[in-house]
Amino acid sequence: MPRSASLDRAEKQRQAGKLDRAAEAYRDHIARFPRDVDTRRELAELLEEMGNVDGAISEYVKLQEILAGAGHVLGAIVAGKKVERLDPRFDNPLSYVAKVQTDSLEEAHRKGAESRSHPEAAKPLAEIPLLADLAPSELEAVAQNMSLHKKDEGEVIFAEGDEGDSVYFVTRGAVVVNTDSQKLAHLGPGSCFGEFSFLTGKRRIASVRTLGKTELLELSASDVKQLMRSHPRLREVLLKMYRERAMLNVLARSPLFHMLGAADRERVADEMELVTFQAGQEVVHRGAPGASLFLIKSGSVEVRGETPSGEELMLAMLGPHQFFGEVSFLTGVPRSATVTTLEECELLMLSETALRRLLGAHPELKEILERFHFDRVMATVEALRTFLRSGWVAGVVS
Repeated sequence: MPRSASLDRAEKQRQAGKLDRAAEAYRDHIARFPRDVDTRRELAELLEEMGNVDGAISEYVKLQEILAGAGHVLGAIVAGKKVERLDPRFDNPLSYVAKVQTDSLEEAHRKGAESRSHPEAAKPLAEIPLLADLAPSELEAVAQNMSLHKKDEGEVIFAEGDEGDSVYFVTRGAVVVNTDSQKLAHLGPGSCFGEFSFLTGKRRIASVRTLGKTELLELSASDVKQLMRSHPRLREVLLKMYRERAMLNVLARSPLFHMLGAADRERVADEMELVTFQAGQEVVHRGAPGASLFLIKSGSVEVRGETPSGEELMLAMLGPHQFFGEVSFLTGVPRSATVTTLEECELLMLSETALRRLLGAHPELKEILERFHFDRVMATVEALRTFLRSGWVAGVVS
């Protein structure tokens, strides 16, 4: 959208401290471009600054209506939250949230509606985890329980190892997600983070800090649990999100998949199946056919081989983010070891067909697999040597 003279005049008047005239210039621009949500937001914030609460509320309500109609749910929620903050008695400040239409962006473009890029609502509802799967009444109920936060540049939202059970949605600005060892993601408007602790109740597995002035919506797991009493389908939505997001977290930390880009990891996650085993269950059995690869999401397993004389031999214990099953895939022979769970485990299973397709697109992954395979062969040889040495000594002693 071309920049109007009214906007230039508004900014000059604002810098000069002439707020009434600045507001008038913003209104002139909005009269020509009623769907320019950025300018409408600037006008609302200016009216707040001037103490004109009724005027600010009026603009936020209009802003919410426009954003909801365009499918921008986070921006609509933020506008409603600002109305709620200015007047806690306002009747249903989030009324437009339930009217969000996921396909209305295309319709708006077809009609040629004027709209500038809006940082508060960069993604339509269909692209936002968790919220995309909610029915209108569920969406409105969840929005009512969200909290709005404004953060300055460099603020830590939470640190790795912290307790917490909230999920956050970025509505303006950006955050960076890190562990001690690596940067995991750079997230902008429309993104969510903190879902692991939100879904599991466990400590934070990464640190998050802001990259500039940032606005966030927060939703706590405890609030969602209360909402489930009136909206029981929320449990299904949360389970779906858990399965999808948990896969991406494990892939990002896996020694095999962490070098892939975020988009490629998402494609791998789409190919994987999340399977659960109870403690003491066999995942694969020595000598059985099969070449699927398993990645450990949670829990631990033990890997046992066999000596030349037929005795069991402990080869390894594997935990979260480690993988197994590559030997049969690389060699084409039956399973060379038995893998048994030591506790309840969640595993991500990648079929042989999907793995071949993945290696075709990313040949560098095969080198990593072969390197791990070599290391494991050497570890098996050393375990066998140790076993034979201990058996020889025991025979002499006896």
